[in-house]
Amino acid sequence: MQRQRRKLTVEDRVAIDLRRKDGWGVRAIARELGRSPSVISAELGREPEGNYAAGPAQAAAAARWGTS
Repeated sequence: MQRQRRKLTVEDRVAIDLRRKDGWGVRAIARELGRSPSVISAELGREPEGNYAAGPAQAAAAARWGTS
């Protein structure tokens, strides 16, 4: 049986953004959101040079999904 993948929500991305700016590590953020550290790491890795921001990340995700 294949696991269902949940997309990160806007709220998830805002939490990632805020926690990262507060100096939280990937594993701590993952624990708080109930996600795998690899999901958080991949999300943070999408932005160049560690300049993660929730708004642009959500817009990029929407573009990947083909939604607005």
